Amino acid sequence: MKKVYIIAAIFAILTAFSIYRFASYLEDKSLPENVERMNVAVAATNIEKETIITAEMVKTISLPKESVMSGTTDNAAQLVGRLAVESFVAHEQILTSRTAAQGDQAQNHLSYELEKGEYAVTLDVSVITGTAGYIKEGDKVTLTMIKQKADQTSEVTVLYKNVRVIRVSESYSRNALEYKTLTLVMPEKDIFNFIKYQESGVIRPVLESAFASADKDAVKGGKKSE
Repeated sequence: MKKVYIIAAIFAILTAFSIYRFASYLEDKSLPENVERMNVAVAATNIEKETIITAEMVKTISLPKESVMSGTTDNAAQLVGRLAVESFVAHEQILTSRTAAQGDQAQNHLSYELEKGEYAVTLDVSVITGTAGYIKEGDKVTLTMIKQKADQTSEVTVLYKNVRVIRVSESYSRNALEYKTLTLVMPEKDIFNFIKYQESGVIRPVLESAFASADKDAVKGGKKSE
């Protein structure tokens, strides 16, 4: 009885292989021999949205040139490490516009621009505290905290230096700048303390020179003045 099962399994495998070979033969015969072909990267398996693409998820295949969609790539390796902005089904051609590399600017997707370990936080400012609107995206600022002391004097503490501004939003009233928010990028070691500082006093950003230190990491301060 066991021998019968083995023979049946062998025949099933041979049948499946024959069907595959025949289907491949028909596919090859259905295309004229002179059809121009080109490589295109496709999903090797289903890829979920917000997934980092790995080498196992993509492959490069050859298709008739007229079947290749605009905006694809002919090298699957170029997609490895990118983020799937949308989901893909197996064998689907991958449009690079539906993926994102770390640091890419994407509308309503600020998170794509943040490096690993970076966080974004928003700070409310006015025309005065926001340096009259001269702080722009990409600028670096020093963050200070102004706190009222018991003797009614003010204490200024330098909290962080070289903090990158990643977004600036403004509102206008009768053609005059009225209100603004700054969205800042900070490392994990600083972000949560900064949120506490926002509840403790008035945070005021000070615009730094564009020719100052190019150090990307925010530097913790601590100097006080009265």
